[in-house]
Amino acid sequence: MKICKALQDGTYIPYTPREVKADYPNVSFPRSWFEPTNVAKLEPYSVFEYTDNIPVVDPLVEKAVRGDIINTGGIHTQEYSIVPLSAEELAVVADMQDELAVKNLTVLRNFMQAGPTGIETYIANNVTNLVEAKQVLTMLAKIVWVVARNNFKG
Repeated sequence: MKICKALQDGTYIPYTPREVKADYPNVSFPRSWFEPTNVAKLEPYSVFEYTDNIPVVDPLVEKAVRGDIINTGGIHTQEYSIVPLSAEELAVVADMQDELAVKNLTVLRNFMQAGPTGIETYIANNVTNLVEAKQVLTMLAKIVWVVARNNFKG
């Protein structure tokens, strides 16, 4: 259960039981008052339960941004806006997708098990033209990128 506090300007802010107790140090608040069936007992202190229904988004291109808590006929609800990811956020998502794709490559697992000699044998047996060479080089570059990224963060 989430609670909010009504401010004097008519807006609402998220609130915690600890904050309620700190704002009213001379009041003994039973723990049960912070349960959904008893939260109405907190209303004299301008404290209300609110729902926080985060909208479904496509996390590859957008995010939910918290707005105001609104009161509609005594029902308090957290509003959200759906906004596109920034260029920086999109770059992070792309990097994560590349890293996940590399980690899921069967070839990577095979290379890790084969070791340097096995990799050399794979290339000798499977790379016979420029197109195949480019594919292997691209795959190896991605593998190096993921390994470097995980080992040389700084």
